[in-house]
Amino acid sequence: MSPAPTSPAVPTPTGGIPVAPRGRRRDHLIVALAGAALAPLTFALAGVASQFAAEGRHLLAVMHLGLLLAVSFGAQMLFAVRSSLGGMVTGLVALTAQVIVLLSPDGAAAAPFAWARSLIPTGMMLIVIGLMLGGSWGMRIARRQGRAQARTDAHLAQEDRAVGVTPEAPPSRRRVHVLSLPVTLVCVLAALAILRSGYAPLVDSSMTPTSSITGDLLLLVPVLLIAGAATSGFSSLGARISGPLLVVAALPAFLGTALGGLPGRSLLSRLLPHDPTAITLAGTGALLIAIGWGSHLARQHGRSSEAQTLRPTAVEG
Repeated sequence: MSPAPTSPAVPTPTGGIPVAPRGRRRDHLIVALAGAALAPLTFALAGVASQFAAEGRHLLAVMHLGLLLAVSFGAQMLFAVRSSLGGMVTGLVALTAQVIVLLSPDGAAAAPFAWARSLIPTGMMLIVIGLMLGGSWGMRIARRQGRAQARTDAHLAQEDRAVGVTPEAPPSRRRVHVLSLPVTLVCVLAALAILRSGYAPLVDSSMTPTSSITGDLLLLVPVLLIAGAATSGFSSLGARISGPLLVVAALPAFLGTALGGLPGRSLLSRLLPHDPTAITLAGTGALLIAIGWGSHLARQHGRSSEAQTLRPTAVEG
């Protein structure tokens, strides 16, 4: 009896045996849990820092503000490596908390903690909603652009190895870097300007409106913040520079009782009538710093992962 015919052996690719891409379900679960915890933790750290600053306990206030920056920074690093879904979950959790406050008949007065009752009228909830949703979007854009940059680099490298072919120069990002700072600052400052006088009376019935800003116009606040944070996807330079600027601008009010002679304290008290410690400026700055570096890392991670994927193809070529 003749042996059964055997199928021809499939040659092994020169780049090695292709490996199926790693599933991202676990990554999505990890960042979703981290994002859900980040929203209340951000509120608590910002509120406690503001309360300590108002009481004149500035060392503890600075420590909690630094802890807010560290926690936000660590979360953004996790989101950059794992998945940008974490920022979206943080924003949605903050949005849920904001809706609960707006639907409550007592508003901010129903909050169980003193720091929450003083933090809610500042508008920090809307700030976290806008910045985290925009940061998630920007991080997704940055990761995609990093992958596209890796593909461009691989294409230029192939042209460079070809005989008689002069590769084109890689596209310049100078204009994007230059525009990112004013766009981010304009969006954030415009949102804070709308927020300063029209939001607090909505969540605290004991406060009287100081302007004609309506609740419908306040919907522009998260929109502007989303746009400002999303620019980090094209260039993280704007968020990384505007963040420290906002933190420095908040210091005259944040450290006012300890350093009463700092210039700008009276101006901040007029610009932020419901935020005596300027925690909205300091908190926005801390979140922008973390978002900017998170988008920067996401771009680098997307570029390196795509380059690793393209390496076998480059070897075969």
